[in-house]
Amino acid sequence: MQPSLFHLQNRNSPILQNQAQPRTSSYSAVVVAFKATSSSNDKGNKKRATLQGIVNKITKTDSVPLPSSDGNTNSLNQFLRDKKTIDVLLGGSKKHKVEPVSDNVLSENMDQWLTKSKAVEAEEPSISNGDRMYTVRTAEMNFPGLKVSSNALIGTTVTPTDELQFVLVKTEQIPDGPAPLVWLFNKMTGNDKAKSGGGDSKQAIRSLSRLNLKSSSEGGTGIFSLATMLELSVEFPSLLLKLMPVSKEKAEEQFSSSIRNTVEKDQSVVVPMFRQLYLDWLEKK
Repeated sequence: MQPSLFHLQNRNSPILQNQAQPRTSSYSAVVVAFKATSSSNDKGNKKRATLQGIVNKITKTDSVPLPSSDGNTNSLNQFLRDKKTIDVLLGGSKKHKVEPVSDNVLSENMDQWLTKSKAVEAEEPSISNGDRMYTVRTAEMNFPGLKVSSNALIGTTVTPTDELQFVLVKTEQIPDGPAPLVWLFNKMTGNDKAKSGGGDSKQAIRSLSRLNLKSSSEGGTGIFSLATMLELSVEFPSLLLKLMPVSKEKAEEQFSSSIRNTVEKDQSVVVPMFRQLYLDWLEKK
């Protein structure tokens, strides 16, 4: 198994502490860490190649009024769980359709949700507390000669401190492009063998997003912060590198750029939309 490029426990990393966070009119954003590498190793006398990438991004809103203390301590909690809030945050910049899963799907994937949450040190989900799982068709990412979208199962949890967390439970990748490149993509990622558990290729995806509201130095105001970690690792027979339509270096560049641009584009649109939704909610209280 390939070592992780990012250990989520290290939230006090100097990388996180030392990065400047420029402000704009409605949000501030900075890519804190990104790395994509390709390496080879021997496994069962077969040479392997690994493509790894990670994006860790923090986006903050401008100041917003804090919720009034009206005796309903769960009001912010309820707003964060509301379907309109989930639609804005998970729908992304293209407003993809977000649907709650059926009870059967939830039951079938509950153990995996618990496992994935533990792996990224997220809050343990609790259905009795109102945590839910949704299915969403994610944004397209460009790979050499292909556009790849995903059907994702995402677990949503609100912690006792009113932090909204999104954990990627499972994803099905859907490549679109010329048939030979689709075949190559499936072979490289193991996409064609995912259901049967076979094949020579392996992939691992981890994703966690955290949204919370912190009081600011100005009385009665706060700032929402959305922190997203996306880690992707693909291991495949190195022989397949020779079949790629571009060089290894170009593939890494496109791989890096595609993941980074997808996250940046979504957050630059979603965070201002969320801020406005929150302000509208405050007016109606």
